Amino acid sequence: YLALVFLSLVPYYTLYYQLLSTFVIQGLHMRFPASDTSPQQTPTASIPVSWIPAVDAATIVLLLPVLEFAVRPLLSRSANDHLTSITFKIGVGMLLASCAMLSAGILETIRLRLYEKCVYNHGKSACVVKQVMDTVTYDSTKLSVFWQVPQYVLMALSEILTNISGFELAYTQAPVSMQGLVMGLFMLAQGLGAFLGLVAVSVAASVNFICREDSGGCDPNEGQMDLYFYSLAVFQLFGFLLYRLIIRS
Repeated sequence: YLALVFLSLVPYYTLYYQLLSTFVIQGLHMRFPASDTSPQQTPTASIPVSWIPAVDAATIVLLLPVLEFAVRPLLSRSANDHLTSITFKIGVGMLLASCAMLSAGILETIRLRLYEKCVYNHGKSACVVKQVMDTVTYDSTKLSVFWQVPQYVLMALSEILTNISGFELAYTQAPVSMQGLVMGLFMLAQGLGAFLGLVAVSVAASVNFICREDSGGCDPNEGQMDLYFYSLAVFQLFGFLLYRLIIRS
């Protein structure tokens, strides 16, 4: 039973590890606050690109106590038992992860459409901001990187509900003599999700859904990464349906 539940979590972890891959790629091609805005020099980002994913960690730190001491007691009272409250939280977290991908996809669609419209009206040179991050120069659109915050917050909420509850499920529902094995299976599901995420990024890059400066062949501002995010959102919905089927059976 637990092994099947962990299997249904693989799509979730495929989405979860987008925090460190496609979310960052998307952010690199959005406008950062610049420390040097003089026209004679290429603007240098005033904050490291790695700080944007830190929104995920900050949200967890801020909201975990609220969920632990306010939301969790409410769920425990409404649920029939402790197991039901855990499985419910995992399911809600899966849906939030799908919403995070949907948010990222909508943002990417808006970013690409604004760039396309700008190029049509004013030419490419007027529509990109060349900015230096970690010694690499990126052609970024003028849309602020802070528009990414909602998708990071949604992923953080899903992590609290699904990832933490998954650890709780693995530890509390396994026989004492098998807790190490069951926890290992749970970690295996995370690893499989991360590996599947790498495969998905590679496949998407091969068909120019995802573009990077160092990949060659396509402009990062003319790719179709929004379709990639939408596909992941649908993929997670199928994972959620599989999860519910396993729980009910």
